[in-house]
Amino acid sequence: MLFLNNHRLRNLHVRKNNIKGEEILHIPPTLKDNTNLFYLDLKDNEIENSCAKAFIDLLEEWNYFIEDLVIKGNMRINQNYKETIIEECRKNLHIK
Repeated sequence: MLFLNNHRLRNLHVRKNNIKGEEILHIPPTLKDNTNLFYLDLKDNEIENSCAKAFIDLLEEWNYFIEDLVIKGNMRINQNYKETIIEECRKNLHIK
């Protein structure tokens, strides 16, 4: 995978790529040990609630470095998940 061992990656933009379902579920596990990725842009994809939950788990339990995870335009994620992702990113920002 592109960012499995890429510790220089600081910003990742994958907006408008029609990423959905199982495709996006491969991303959170690969980011567990990435300590340099601060910005992840997933705007305007087809991400669903189950995928949003995987990112929330990542932010809560494994990755304290992502400060901004953009998920606007993913209409299949409910507002509670979106707000939780934003909140977890803010916590990461304050940890530093």
